[in-house]
Amino acid sequence: MAFSLIAGALVYVVAMLVIVSLLWARYGQDHRWIPAAYLLALLGLPNLWWRLTVWRAHQFVVTNRRVIQISGVLTKEVIDSALDKVTDVRTQQTLLGRLFNFGDVEVLTASETGRNLFRAIADPLGFKRTMLDAQHALFHPVQGQG
Repeated sequence: MAFSLIAGALVYVVAMLVIVSLLWARYGQDHRWIPAAYLLALLGLPNLWWRLTVWRAHQFVVTNRRVIQISGVLTKEVIDSALDKVTDVRTQQTLLGRLFNFGDVEVLTASETGRNLFRAIADPLGFKRTMLDAQHALFHPVQGQG
């Protein structure tokens, strides 16, 4: 998700450069357009702040019995899947995801929800491995522990 924040910021910066270039090309040496460019730049900052806030509010948790996804800033949404109901786990990484180690993990379950999608998480293969290890430990407890 951090990469998607960076990508969003880059799109924002490129858009601001294009707008400033167009203003400069149109008005040239008449510098009265500069305050408008600053205003346009400031108008995009709340969007970037909101994206960062939403990103920081996402949590992905693997316990010894459940996989939990918590999201939301003003209201919270919690999606959890019982490890004993997980039937399949899929991961997807784009080329950039492989380079920067992020991707999507889709947890398919036998519950009424059916699927739980974790988007743009860091180390998706590690997350999948941790979840499958917890599922294995649930079904195959070590003798003498419990």
